[in-house]
Amino acid sequence: GGAPATNVMVADLIPAGLEPMGDTSWTIDSLPPSDRNGGRTFTLQARGAQQGTHTNVATATASGTEEVRDSCNVTVKPPVLTISKECQAQNPVMADDIAILNRMDKATHTITVQNGPVQAMDVVVVDQIPLDSSGRERIRYLSSNPAGNYDAASHRIVWNLGTLAPNQQVVLD
Repeated sequence: GGAPATNVMVADLIPAGLEPMGDTSWTIDSLPPSDRNGGRTFTLQARGAQQGTHTNVATATASGTEEVRDSCNVTVKPPVLTISKECQAQNPVMADDIAILNRMDKATHTITVQNGPVQAMDVVVVDQIPLDSSGRERIRYLSSNPAGNYDAASHRIVWNLGTLAPNQQVVLD
C-alpha cells in the first residue's frame, strides 16, 4: 500500500570510461506503490570508451523522499587483434630460400586477422603495396576476396571489416 511517489527523477551517473548511447535520466510524474517485484525499469545503453573497471551509479528521488542510490561495476577490456600475412607465388624461382617471382607471374597474398576473446568494433585492415626506389609499385594489385578498396594514389588496399565477434577469424586473399 501507500501513496504514489510523485515527480520521480531517475539518473544514471556515467563514469568517464563509458560513453552513453541514449538517455541518462528520466522524469515520471507518478510511480504507484509496489511490492518487492513491482516498480519501473529504465535501461541505459553505453559503450566502453576507456579500458578498466568503472563504477556506474544510478540515483532516484521523488517529492518528499531522500535520494536512493545503487551501483554496479563495469569492466571494459580492449579487443586483442592479431594479423599475419603470407605470400604464395605461382611459379617462383628459388634463390637462397627466397622465392623470386618472374615478371608477370601471379602471387597470392593471404592476410589472416584473428580476434581475441572480446568483440572488436570498427575493424579496418590496410595492406601497403611495396614501391621501388623510384616510387613505382613493385607488384600490381589485381583483386581481393573479399573485395577491398584499392587506392592507386596511396598504393593501399583497405578492408572495413566492421565488428568481429569474440575469437572470429577473417581471411583476406
